[in-house]
Amino acid sequence: KAGQDIEFIIPFTVPENVKPSINFVLKKEVEIENQKFTIEEVTIHPLRIDVRISINPNNSKKILQFPDIRLEDENGEVWGSSLSGISGRGIGENEQIIFLQSNYFEKPKELYLRINKLQAINKDEATVIIDTEKNILLNSPSDGRLKLAESNKSHVDLFLTQAEEDEHFSFTTYKIEDANGKLIRSPSSAMQYASGEMESHFVVDLENTDYKNPIHLEIDNYPKYIEGNVKIELKNPIK
Repeated sequence: KAGQDIEFIIPFTVPENVKPSINFVLKKEVEIENQKFTIEEVTIHPLRIDVRISINPNNSKKILQFPDIRLEDENGEVWGSSLSGISGRGIGENEQIIFLQSNYFEKPKELYLRINKLQAINKDEATVIIDTEKNILLNSPSDGRLKLAESNKSHVDLFLTQAEEDEHFSFTTYKIEDANGKLIRSPSSAMQYASGEMESHFVVDLENTDYKNPIHLEIDNYPKYIEGNVKIELKNPIK
Protein backbone atom coordinates (compact mmCIF):
# COMPACT_ATOMS: atom_id res chain seq x y z
CA LYS A 1 0.00 0.00 0.00
CA ALA A 2 1.05 3.61 -0.47
CA GLY A 3 3.13 4.87 2.42
CA GLN A 4 4.12 1.39 3.58
CA ASP A 5 7.75 0.37 3.93
CA ILE A 6 8.66 -2.89 2.22
CA GLU A 7 11.69 -4.80 3.42
CA PHE A 8 13.67 -7.06 1.11
CA ILE A 9 16.14 -9.63 2.40
CA ILE A 10 18.75 -10.75 -0.13
CA PRO A 11 21.05 -13.56 1.03
CA PHE A 12 24.68 -12.93 0.19
CA THR A 13 27.71 -14.99 1.09
CA VAL A 14 31.30 -13.89 0.57
CA PRO A 15 33.08 -16.78 -1.14
CA GLU A 16 35.81 -18.40 0.92
CA ASN A 17 38.10 -19.15 -2.02
CA VAL A 18 38.86 -15.59 -3.10
CA LYS A 19 41.74 -15.74 -5.53
CA PRO A 20 44.90 -14.06 -4.21
CA SER A 21 46.66 -11.26 -6.04
CA ILE A 22 49.98 -12.08 -7.70
CA ASN A 23 52.71 -9.50 -7.18
CA PHE A 24 55.93 -9.09 -9.20
CA VAL A 25 58.47 -6.76 -7.59
CA LEU A 26 60.68 -5.62 -10.46
CA LYS A 27 62.41 -2.29 -9.66
CA LYS A 28 63.73 -2.26 -13.22
CA GLU A 29 64.90 1.07 -14.68
CA VAL A 30 64.36 1.42 -18.42
CA GLU A 31 64.42 4.28 -20.92
CA ILE A 32 62.84 5.43 -24.15
CA GLU A 33 64.65 8.16 -26.10
CA ASN A 34 66.78 8.96 -23.03
CA GLN A 35 63.72 9.40 -20.80
CA LYS A 36 64.17 7.12 -17.79
CA PHE A 37 61.50 5.48 -15.66
CA THR A 38 61.38 2.51 -13.30
CA ILE A 39 58.86 -0.32 -13.39
CA GLU A 40 58.53 -0.79 -9.63
CA GLU A 41 56.02 -3.63 -9.51
CA VAL A 42 53.18 -5.35 -11.33
CA THR A 43 50.25 -6.73 -9.35
CA ILE A 44 47.77 -9.05 -11.05
CA HIS A 45 44.34 -9.10 -9.40
CA PRO A 46 41.43 -11.25 -10.61
CA LEU A 47 39.75 -8.22 -12.22
CA ARG A 48 42.61 -5.78 -12.86
CA ILE A 49 46.36 -5.40 -13.28
CA ASP A 50 48.21 -2.56 -11.53
CA VAL A 51 51.56 -1.41 -12.94
CA ARG A 52 53.37 0.98 -10.58
CA ILE A 53 55.89 3.23 -12.31
CA SER A 54 58.23 5.92 -10.96
CA ILE A 55 59.60 8.55 -13.34
CA ASN A 56 63.11 9.98 -13.15
CA PRO A 57 62.74 13.66 -12.12
CA ASN A 58 65.88 14.56 -14.12
CA ASN A 59 64.30 13.67 -17.47
CA SER A 60 64.26 16.45 -20.07
CA LYS A 61 60.69 15.56 -20.99
CA LYS A 62 57.53 15.23 -18.96
CA ILE A 63 56.03 11.77 -19.44
CA LEU A 64 52.28 12.26 -19.65
CA GLN A 65 50.63 8.94 -20.53
CA PHE A 66 51.48 5.28 -21.20
CA PRO A 67 49.05 4.53 -24.07
CA ASP A 68 50.94 1.49 -25.33
CA ILE A 69 51.67 -0.43 -22.10
CA ARG A 70 50.56 -4.07 -22.11
CA LEU A 71 51.37 -7.62 -20.99
CA GLU A 72 52.21 -10.24 -23.59
CA ASP A 73 52.60 -14.01 -23.36
CA GLU A 74 55.42 -16.13 -24.81
CA ASN A 75 53.78 -16.02 -28.26
CA GLY A 76 53.58 -12.24 -28.37
CA GLU A 77 49.81 -12.31 -27.82
CA VAL A 78 48.42 -9.49 -25.70
CA TRP A 79 47.45 -10.92 -22.30
CA GLY A 80 46.62 -7.66 -20.51
CA SER A 81 45.84 -4.32 -22.14
CA SER A 82 44.49 -0.90 -21.14
CA LEU A 83 41.09 -0.75 -19.51
CA SER A 84 38.62 1.19 -21.64
CA GLY A 85 38.32 4.71 -20.29
CA ILE A 86 40.78 4.09 -17.44
CA SER A 87 44.48 4.69 -17.92
CA GLY A 88 45.72 5.15 -14.37
CA ARG A 89 46.22 7.62 -11.58
CA GLY A 90 49.02 9.66 -10.12
CA ILE A 91 50.17 8.78 -6.62
CA GLY A 92 52.85 11.45 -6.41
CA GLU A 93 54.63 14.00 -8.53
CA ASN A 94 56.76 11.35 -10.25
CA GLU A 95 54.81 8.15 -9.70
CA GLN A 96 51.85 6.57 -11.45
CA ILE A 97 49.76 3.42 -11.28
CA ILE A 98 48.59 2.20 -14.68
CA PHE A 99 45.50 -0.03 -14.81
CA LEU A 100 45.28 -2.88 -17.30
CA GLN A 101 42.66 -5.51 -18.00
CA SER A 102 43.37 -8.82 -16.27
CA ASN A 103 43.26 -12.31 -17.76
CA TYR A 104 43.95 -13.76 -14.32
CA PHE A 105 42.54 -17.22 -15.06
CA GLU A 106 44.62 -17.78 -18.18
CA LYS A 107 48.03 -19.21 -17.30
CA PRO A 108 50.70 -18.42 -19.91
CA LYS A 109 54.08 -20.11 -19.71
CA GLU A 110 55.85 -16.74 -19.88
CA LEU A 111 54.68 -13.17 -19.34
CA TYR A 112 56.32 -9.91 -20.39
CA LEU A 113 55.63 -6.24 -19.78
CA ARG A 114 55.92 -4.37 -23.09
CA ILE A 115 56.08 -0.63 -23.88
CA ASN A 116 56.89 0.79 -27.32
CA LYS A 117 55.45 4.30 -27.11
CA LEU A 118 55.05 7.04 -24.51
CA GLN A 119 53.20 10.32 -24.57
CA ALA A 120 55.88 12.86 -23.63
CA ILE A 121 56.64 16.55 -24.10
CA ASN A 122 59.57 18.86 -23.34
CA LYS A 123 59.25 20.18 -19.81
CA ASP A 124 59.37 23.82 -20.90
CA GLU A 125 56.35 23.13 -23.15
CA ALA A 126 54.33 21.18 -20.59
CA THR A 127 52.59 24.26 -19.21
CA VAL A 128 50.13 26.27 -21.28
CA ILE A 129 50.27 29.92 -20.21
CA ILE A 130 47.44 32.31 -21.06
CA ASP A 131 46.73 35.94 -20.25
CA THR A 132 42.95 35.80 -20.09
CA GLU A 133 42.55 39.58 -19.85
CA LYS A 134 44.59 40.27 -22.99
CA ASN A 135 43.41 37.04 -24.69
CA ILE A 136 47.01 36.01 -25.48
CA LEU A 137 48.58 32.53 -25.55
CA LEU A 138 52.06 32.96 -24.04
CA ASN A 139 53.36 29.38 -23.93
CA SER A 140 52.27 26.11 -25.53
CA PRO A 141 53.77 23.01 -27.24
CA SER A 142 56.25 23.96 -29.96
CA ASP A 143 54.47 21.97 -32.68
CA GLY A 144 52.00 24.85 -32.92
CA ARG A 145 48.93 22.59 -32.98
CA LEU A 146 47.39 24.04 -29.81
CA LYS A 147 45.95 27.52 -30.33
CA LEU A 148 43.81 29.92 -28.33
CA ALA A 149 40.34 30.53 -29.73
CA GLU A 150 39.20 32.94 -27.03
CA SER A 151 39.56 33.63 -23.33
CA ASN A 152 38.28 35.89 -20.59
CA LYS A 153 38.52 35.90 -16.80
CA SER A 154 35.96 33.10 -16.45
CA HIS A 155 36.40 31.03 -19.61
CA VAL A 156 39.09 29.56 -21.88
CA ASP A 157 38.57 27.97 -25.29
CA LEU A 158 41.56 26.26 -26.97
CA PHE A 159 41.59 24.24 -30.16
CA LEU A 160 43.94 21.44 -31.18
CA THR A 161 44.50 20.55 -34.84
CA GLN A 162 44.82 16.91 -35.88
CA ALA A 163 47.96 15.45 -37.40
CA GLU A 164 47.63 12.82 -40.15
CA GLU A 165 49.09 10.09 -37.94
CA ASP A 166 46.77 10.76 -35.00
CA GLU A 167 44.33 8.03 -34.07
CA HIS A 168 43.17 10.03 -31.06
CA PHE A 169 44.04 13.63 -30.43
CA SER A 170 43.09 15.57 -27.33
CA PHE A 171 44.45 17.99 -24.79
CA THR A 172 43.61 17.96 -21.09
CA THR A 173 44.97 19.65 -18.00
CA TYR A 174 45.05 18.42 -14.42
CA LYS A 175 45.84 21.68 -12.62
CA ILE A 176 45.28 25.40 -13.22
CA GLU A 177 47.15 28.08 -11.26
CA ASP A 178 47.45 31.83 -11.48
CA ALA A 179 50.69 33.84 -11.69
CA ASN A 180 51.14 33.60 -7.90
CA GLY A 181 50.65 29.82 -7.80
CA LYS A 182 47.10 30.12 -6.46
CA LEU A 183 44.94 27.16 -7.50
CA ILE A 184 42.05 28.04 -9.81
CA ARG A 185 39.20 25.55 -9.70
CA SER A 186 37.21 24.63 -12.77
CA PRO A 187 33.52 23.74 -12.29
CA SER A 188 33.39 22.24 -15.78
CA SER A 189 35.61 21.39 -18.74
CA ALA A 190 35.07 19.39 -21.91
CA MET A 191 36.62 18.27 -25.18
CA GLN A 192 34.35 19.00 -28.13
CA TYR A 193 34.67 17.14 -31.45
CA ALA A 194 32.82 17.78 -34.68
CA SER A 195 32.41 14.89 -37.10
CA GLY A 196 34.77 15.22 -40.04
CA GLU A 197 36.60 18.19 -38.56
CA MET A 198 40.39 18.24 -38.21
CA GLU A 199 40.37 20.01 -34.86
CA SER A 200 38.97 19.57 -31.37
CA HIS A 201 38.08 22.23 -28.82
CA PHE A 202 39.00 22.18 -25.14
CA VAL A 203 36.61 24.40 -23.21
CA VAL A 204 37.20 25.15 -19.52
CA ASP A 205 35.25 27.38 -17.15
CA LEU A 206 37.06 29.09 -14.27
CA GLU A 207 35.29 29.14 -10.91
CA ASN A 208 36.74 32.41 -9.61
CA THR A 209 37.93 35.53 -11.39
CA ASP A 210 39.97 37.17 -8.61
CA TYR A 211 43.24 35.67 -9.82
CA LYS A 212 46.42 37.25 -11.16
CA ASN A 213 47.26 36.75 -14.85
CA PRO A 214 48.71 34.92 -16.63
CA ILE A 215 47.22 31.54 -15.72
CA HIS A 216 49.12 28.23 -16.02
CA LEU A 217 47.48 25.01 -17.25
CA GLU A 218 49.56 21.90 -16.51
CA ILE A 219 49.25 19.43 -19.40
CA ASP A 220 48.46 15.78 -18.64
CA ASN A 221 47.34 14.63 -22.08
CA TYR A 222 48.74 15.76 -25.44
CA PRO A 223 49.33 13.83 -28.71
CA LYS A 224 53.12 13.96 -28.82
CA TYR A 225 55.05 10.68 -28.60
CA ILE A 226 58.45 9.07 -28.21
CA GLU A 227 59.16 5.47 -29.23
CA GLY A 228 61.38 2.64 -28.06
CA ASN A 229 61.36 -1.00 -27.04
CA VAL A 230 60.85 -2.03 -23.41
CA LYS A 231 60.45 -5.73 -22.63
CA ILE A 232 60.63 -7.05 -19.07
CA GLU A 233 59.90 -10.65 -18.11
CA LEU A 234 57.63 -11.19 -15.11
CA LYS A 235 58.93 -14.08 -13.04
CA ASN A 236 59.31 -15.18 -9.40
CA PRO A 237 55.96 -13.80 -8.24
CA ILE A 238 55.13 -13.03 -4.61
CA LYS A 239 51.65 -14.31 -3.70
